[in-house]
Amino acid sequence: MRLVLGGGALAVGVVSVGFAWAANQAQALFQHLLVHPLLALAVTPLGFMVCAWAGRVLFPGAQGSGIPQAIAARRLRDNPARERLLSLLSRI
Repeated sequence: MRLVLGGGALAVGVVSVGFAWAANQAQALFQHLLVHPLLALAVTPLGFMVCAWAGRVLFPGAQGSGIPQAIAARRLRDNPARERLLSLLSRI
């Protein structure tokens, strides 16, 4: 049990370091691409609007945390019904 918990903690640490590195790279790229610092006042809200649109139109099943769906799927015994709740692919 300690090995599993230690391995999980190590994996979380490695993924966290990876996310921090990726965030630093994204920030550096953002700074590099900006021609003028005030341009960020237009680019940032525009980027948010594009992400919000993509979330609603391209990824309609991505709303919420997914915790209620996971709890409901745990209680189901029918695999096709469980897959409809937890599938990575949208089944419209």
